[in-house]
Amino acid sequence: MDNPRKDMRKWSDFRPVYGYFLTTLFEPPTDPAGSRFGGLTPVIVRSLCTDLLRDYRNLTDSDAWFDQIRTVAEENGFAASVKEYKKDTASYVGSIREASQVIRVLLTGSTRSPALHLVAGVLGEDEVRRRIGAVLGP
Repeated sequence: MDNPRKDMRKWSDFRPVYGYFLTTLFEPPTDPAGSRFGGLTPVIVRSLCTDLLRDYRNLTDSDAWFDQIRTVAEENGFAASVKEYKKDTASYVGSIREASQVIRVLLTGSTRSPALHLVAGVLGEDEVRRRIGAVLGP
């Protein structure tokens, strides 16, 4: 094989790589202090998720979908861009990159994934809401 796949070489690789697409296999992280959230405080993680759930819509346009994250990130003290954050790190809790990472981890369980709006589209709004709400507790 000239170009072998590197993400999966055997069936046992499926679950950690693509298992998040199957709701019966995937349990989203529930600890807002988890290391995959990049050291953000549990208060910030919960607040970001609460605010995103308030107005979340399952949009097909990637820019419009991502604008939802950007809006709540800014409301919660994140810089709208990495460049803005680097100019004045003391004024922000992080950049849009860290805010997006919270959502990525909740949706996929990983810090790496395909485009989030595509993942969210496949999962559907109810499942996205369940996963984002997982860090909010019962």
